[in-house]
Amino acid sequence: AGASVAVGLQGSNARVEVAGAFSGGEAVEVDMGARSVAVDGEPADADVELGSEFFALAPGSRVLWFSGASSIEVRYRERWL
Repeated sequence: AGASVAVGLQGSNARVEVAGAFSGGEAVEVDMGARSVAVDGEPADADVELGSEFFALAPGSRVLWFSGASSIEVRYRERWL
């Protein structure tokens, strides 16, 4: 429970922060590829904090950090350009 949840890329300033009156149990989905956010399946792009930056993961090992969440599930889909 809190005022925001965030995900960021360690070692950079890249992060996405979602503001909201979270009571706990909400599912916050941040889709970096689509540059969109949903809370409990409902669009929440308007709740993305100013200064947030959607980011891509370069090949290799990367470390993500999270705040404001008690349970985290990460899904990654490898893409070829």
